[in-house]
Amino acid sequence: MLQIDQNIAKYLKENDATNLAVWRSIKAEFLNYKTAKAGNVIDEAVEVSILGKMLAQRRDSAEQFRQGKRIDLAEKEEAEAAVLETLIPKEPSEEELTKAVKDAVETIKLDQGDGYVPTMRDMKTVQAFVKQCYPNANGGKVAQIFRNFI
Repeated sequence: MLQIDQNIAKYLKENDATNLAVWRSIKAEFLNYKTAKAGNVIDEAVEVSILGKMLAQRRDSAEQFRQGKRIDLAEKEEAEAAVLETLIPKEPSEEELTKAVKDAVETIKLDQGDGYVPTMRDMKTVQAFVKQCYPNANGGKVAQIFRNFI
């Protein structure tokens, strides 16, 4: 939260309305998440998830505004989306995901014993392992790669 508050103060001083709006909305979304349910903790994976959701909302709004001939509002949403894009880490490559899945499968084999063969029941464990390494990894891609290992 401290960095968010520092960024808000920075952009307030610079009169940068776009960045200020984005950082204020980030702060609001994080606070909403924390207070939505007791025990909610914001870690890197949750941050990436919230930022991704915000980015998708901005893109959708921009598209709707363009369809409604409100170019001024569409440009505002696109500018905010551009700021959010810089905050979200890039998705891992296919090779990085494959390596992470392979590491997860090896870890499962070590935990279960030498002769253990991973099954679809291990999917959740593998996805959790990959999400620790790459918080914004696409679950569908991880599942597809895992299916190739079993």
